[in-house]
Amino acid sequence: MMLTCDEIVEEVARHPVYDRVSIIDSVLQGLMQADREIENAWLDEAEKRLNAYREGRCGAFSLDQVMAKYGRTA
Repeated sequence: MMLTCDEIVEEVARHPVYDRVSIIDSVLQGLMQADREIENAWLDEAEKRLNAYREGRCGAFSLDQVMAKYGRTA
């Protein structure tokens, strides 16, 4: 059976402060690792798009063109 978020918080609150800090640190480290993976994936995608643009395989729109399309000004 999986605990709900509220149950997890209640369980963690029962532990000494040092243990709570350790738990929080572990959770944050896991999140930071996931963020690095996402950041690296976006970096790879941005490099692919820039290379495609530089090689003439795709075009680009100016900020003014994009904003005009959506009825806004830059």
